[in-house]
Amino acid sequence: MGKTVEEAEEYLKAYNVHLKTVKEDYSDKYPTPGVILSYEKEKSGQGNVLDLTLSDGAKTIEFYDPDTKNLEALHTMKCQSLLDELEKRKITYKVEDEASDTVPKGNVIRTNKPDTSGTSMLIITRSSGTQQVEDPVLVPELHDLELEEAMSTLEDAGLQLEGIDYVESEEGENVVVDQSLTAGTEVSRGTAIRLTVASSTGEPFTTGALVSGTDNAWYGSINTAVKIGGETSPAASNTRVILIRLCQDIDGTERYTTLQEARSYAAGTELQVVIPSIKGATGVTKGTVEIVDASNDTVIASYSVNFAPRNS
Repeated sequence: MGKTVEEAEEYLKAYNVHLKTVKEDYSDKYPTPGVILSYEKEKSGQGNVLDLTLSDGAKTIEFYDPDTKNLEALHTMKCQSLLDELEKRKITYKVEDEASDTVPKGNVIRTNKPDTSGTSMLIITRSSGTQQVEDPVLVPELHDLELEEAMSTLEDAGLQLEGIDYVESEEGENVVVDQSLTAGTEVSRGTAIRLTVASSTGEPFTTGALVSGTDNAWYGSINTAVKIGGETSPAASNTRVILIRLCQDIDGTERYTTLQEARSYAAGTELQVVIPSIKGATGVTKGTVEIVDASNDTVIASYSVNFAPRNS
């Protein structure tokens, strides 16, 4: 065993034994294709014909070096070709599809183990090609913009604000210093982007824009998110008209200040309510920011906000 048919025939010539290939099989012990794996020993007498089983190659398929984990060769492998080899070896597997901008469609992105040995299920991740963007828009450049301008720019581009992270920085108070998606990236309309905003303290900036020294207003801020619900009826509208306002009690009278004019949102949208500078009444320490369904003047969410002088 382990010899080629030619080598075995030369060795057995003197015994008048002939060889006949009956089948092929895979073997890690004899991985070279064409070498003899086994033969029927009971027919090994002089003048007999031996039925041979030849190697069809290694049973174990190696994908990558477990030490280096370099997947470049794997990325050039056609998934269907790999599946054909697995079927021949009767190796069970599972295929999962994943979008990729770097691995051609139909090729292998990765496997969950470096080769097919062992008893654990082999999982193959196959490239489905570049992800198709529905209703595409380009991410705008938001660096160095004031937060309110950046939020307005996002809205004009058809994008949403995912949230804000404040970092201590000297680049300017309330200025965008980073964004979660690079400017120029093509994304689907409605994609949410997270902003990183400069603050001298690393905390939300609540004192508002610089104003004259005679401004005695008190200021607050809000940074939260609210889910815009929808009706379950098939006939119901898929949009909601949302207004954001501030309510404060001033000498026993409720005073309302509009913080955001009524705008339409798709039902199910997670609305990012991020207003870093809310101007309130002088001397009034409390207020409530209300998220209102403007179509019927119903408050769908409300949040308590504290107010203080801008220099306190």
